[in-house]
Amino acid sequence: MKVLLTLIVAFVATTASAVAQDADASLEFIVIHEKQFKNSKPIKIEDLEINGFRAEKPDLEVSKLVAVTMRPDKQKWTRMNRDGSDRVEGVDDVFRVVIRLDKKAQKEFAKLSAGTIGKRLLIRIGDRALLAPYVQSKIDTPSLEITLHDEDEAKKTVKALRKLITKSTEQGGADQPATAPESKSDGNSNAKPESKGRSQ
Repeated sequence: MKVLLTLIVAFVATTASAVAQDADASLEFIVIHEKQFKNSKPIKIEDLEINGFRAEKPDLEVSKLVAVTMRPDKQKWTRMNRDGSDRVEGVDDVFRVVIRLDKKAQKEFAKLSAGTIGKRLLIRIGDRALLAPYVQSKIDTPSLEITLHDEDEAKKTVKALRKLITKSTEQGGADQPATAPESKSDGNSNAKPESKGRSQ
């Protein structure tokens, strides 16, 4: 009986800890470096083909969001013909998750992206990695779009992100989010998209 009680207490404590961690999670932006530097930490995420180094703390943390929306969509993936034209190889069901930042977060993200050109920028919520595009230019937009291929994963991501929406922003409302056009995904553009989120 004591053993059973101990297991139940341990399970409840672990579950409560996980829920609390998820509730306190921020939207994190982490610059991925190819070479090790002072106080850096190794980071490896196989699904996103990340194998490099990061700073000890996130380069940017966003604890408040204005809005988070999700919509189903279709995404074509193509291959290039010998004549340079594209041919459609297939169509995937995807889910677009749009995150709207407030003005402060937008300004901080624009500053971070301006200094991160040519590098990958990992975006995650808690331990959930969302995407890691290569930054091509300064990104100064209030909205970020994440494409996910699994509906359950998309719903879990939205649920986690919506915990960062404050009551004041919910009551004030938000404009229709726009997508961020200034980043590209890793890998061959002619290949089929991976199951993880990628910027478009």
